[in-house]
Amino acid sequence: MAIDSVSSAADALHARATRKALTRLLPVMLAAYFMAYVDRVNVALAKTHLQADVGISVTAFGLGAGIFFVSYAFLEVPSSLVMHRIGARRWIARIALTWGALSAAMMFVQGEWSFYVLRFFLGMAEAGLYPTLMYMVTLWFSQKDRATVVGFIYLAPTVALIVGNPMGGALMELDSALGLHGWQWMFLIEGLVTMLVGILVWFTLPEAPMTPGG
Repeated sequence: MAIDSVSSAADALHARATRKALTRLLPVMLAAYFMAYVDRVNVALAKTHLQADVGISVTAFGLGAGIFFVSYAFLEVPSSLVMHRIGARRWIARIALTWGALSAAMMFVQGEWSFYVLRFFLGMAEAGLYPTLMYMVTLWFSQKDRATVVGFIYLAPTVALIVGNPMGGALMELDSALGLHGWQWMFLIEGLVTMLVGILVWFTLPEAPMTPGG
């Protein structure tokens, strides 16, 4: 009976800790991953406008869109190694702040080469986000809960793909406001929102679980 009582108490404590971690961590993690996919969708929305306003050809657009994934893939492992040294909270915040700033800087694209450079650095900035999120899952959740948590995280890109186009389209309706093109407003506002997510991560995500009395 005593063993059963201890086991029941441990299970109840684990359930409470898991619910608390889900409530505190998951919304912020979802917000970061959601904005990552929104920032991938928005460049496709701007395609025809970049062609018309700054003369980026279809070929140049395709090359620039692909350059993002070159730097992203190349730095995925090094970024994860740095994260392991400095901590997941700091690294997710850094990723969101730098990629948000670079996404906002896309409003200043003036031609093909500036498009290439910004897309390349955007891929560099975002590299390591997914591995860091998965690392946090292993830190905060037991093995039996991880599949559920990862499933929730995968909702973020799905939702982003559903709402990203309408949201980007609505922002592009600001065309000519304050002398800016609609695509410039889209990059600016979505980039600033991503930077706000980075600040939210910095101030709300705990660094690591604490043991009782730790």
